[in-house]
Amino acid sequence: MNFKELGYFAKVQGGYAYKSKDFIGTGIPIIKIKNVGKGNLLFNETSYVDKSFLDETKNYTINVGDVLISMTGSNINQPASMVGRVARVSKDDPIALINQRVGRLILKNENIIDLRFLYYYLSQYEVQYYLVLNATGSANQVNINGKLIESIKIPDFTFEKTVKIVNILSTLDDKIELNRKMNQTLEDMAQALFKSWFVDFDFPNNNGEMEDSELGMIPKGWRVERFGNTIEKYIDNRGKTPPTVEDGIPLLEVRNMPDDMLTANPNVVKFVTEDTYKSWFRSYLKENDILISTVGTIGKTCIIPKDSKIAIAQNVLGLRFKNDMLKSQFMFYQMKYKRFLHAIDARLVITVQASIKRKDLDTIDVIIPPIKIQEFFVKQIQPIIEKQQSSENTSLEKTRDTLLPKLLSGEIEV
Repeated sequence: MNFKELGYFAKVQGGYAYKSKDFIGTGIPIIKIKNVGKGNLLFNETSYVDKSFLDETKNYTINVGDVLISMTGSNINQPASMVGRVARVSKDDPIALINQRVGRLILKNENIIDLRFLYYYLSQYEVQYYLVLNATGSANQVNINGKLIESIKIPDFTFEKTVKIVNILSTLDDKIELNRKMNQTLEDMAQALFKSWFVDFDFPNNNGEMEDSELGMIPKGWRVERFGNTIEKYIDNRGKTPPTVEDGIPLLEVRNMPDDMLTANPNVVKFVTEDTYKSWFRSYLKENDILISTVGTIGKTCIIPKDSKIAIAQNVLGLRFKNDMLKSQFMFYQMKYKRFLHAIDARLVITVQASIKRKDLDTIDVIIPPIKIQEFFVKQIQPIIEKQQSSENTSLEKTRDTLLPKLLSGEIEV
């Protein structure tokens, strides 16, 4: 199979250097490096400029189908913010402008390669790893440039073949995206119910009596406890990476923790044998235990589904709560709420990469409602959790991720 450098097919256009004085509270969104997610653009933390910039800097307006790449980011030890993340502009994205350190691929000839093929090729972990290895900068922040991106070797397939390959992959991606939106709707419903009951205190049979606490006014009969006092058992590995194999019991790393619900067969790249599982780990996860990431992308949480057998890697901590005090499903949503996440941020230890120590996690104050209210909440949201856990997305993602390198390398003919 023949290869050509990416620069033969496309050039990398850098973004515009908008100045901090240009940013305003609302207007036209600016795509900064933090807005380039893995596969899609993120608009949860957005800067804006006046709409006059649409004329002044029109060459930096995004278009549906554009492929963007982050040219500044973290090293390989922080996957979520790693340099070289690739996103594609969707029809649902708003009109926006590209900031400096965000690159855009511009085809030199639209009849020799499908732009979507370049998107899928650059989204491979091996390609991102190549960019990280050749980046410049420090341990915490590295940079790549257009010349390096354009040096990536791309298979020299016919245009027709690249179209056939991306049609297969995009069909899977469309189904994954549809399921993701359905799951997000379910998640929004559960979080809205949690906020209503346990933040706004608009829960069933509320008599309106309030009393003061370490977290402000709370309903009478509720209490505040230190997080560490609610834990029955911590589950972790031995602080070392276990020997791994290509198939077996899933080994969940921080980078594999999903943004939505964890399924019984998570999409991971490392596994351990049954013997390693029994001998290496000091204790084992059970249904409804909660996982939290403690290094890198900190504060991500998952709840263990039924009928699952999962091992956890370093930097992932398992939590089993005292069942007579806390219901895991209630605690899962309390840990996802901004009050708890802000408390984590206040306790971070910043060295080569951010982390939180277990002893500091233990000092966070959490609300403990009466167990009957928690049980009633669980009854309402358990069907939502189970629906998300049974999502077919993990299976679809595994199929896509298995096909991706084989299609892109020509191992599977189309």
